[in-house]
Amino acid sequence: MKFKPIKLLYIIPVVVFASLIFIFSSESGDKSEKTSGIVVDFVISVINKDYDNMDETLKIEYRDKVSFVIRKLAHYSIFLLLSISLIIMLINLTNFSYIKSSLLTFSIASLYALSDEVHQFFIDGRAMELRDLLIDVYGVVTGIIIINIMLLIISKNKTKKGNKNYGKDSA
Repeated sequence: MKFKPIKLLYIIPVVVFASLIFIFSSESGDKSEKTSGIVVDFVISVINKDYDNMDETLKIEYRDKVSFVIRKLAHYSIFLLLSISLIIMLINLTNFSYIKSSLLTFSIASLYALSDEVHQFFIDGRAMELRDLLIDVYGVVTGIIIINIMLLIISKNKTKKGNKNYGKDSA
């Protein structure tokens, strides 16, 4: 079997998502807060038109809650995307079964999540948090489940198409 350079395109999303995770984790606590603050301000402007009319104490509490949810969703989402791209890459570049690709994706992405939390421990204003690790792993598992459900649907559709003329007379 000859390797086709076009197959290298499966590697690009994995590298992009892994790099984004590393870059965001390398930001100091202050820079990270500013980065997510832009998203938080946008989300608040969309979901709560009365935010500007709130009492200052309530504004701070509300903003902190929205910020917490957005930051945790970011953890979840980026690891979900990493696991989806990783399992797609493994399925297309190896001869591994879906189960083996799933297990390998879980192992690699979960270890990357752990290394990400350790990395943050050494960054000013950041911390290593078990909660974030668990959220990351939950994203990994969700990505694997999504791909396996899609593969199951595709497989069933192929089976139905293959059996379309089954039992019909050929005359």
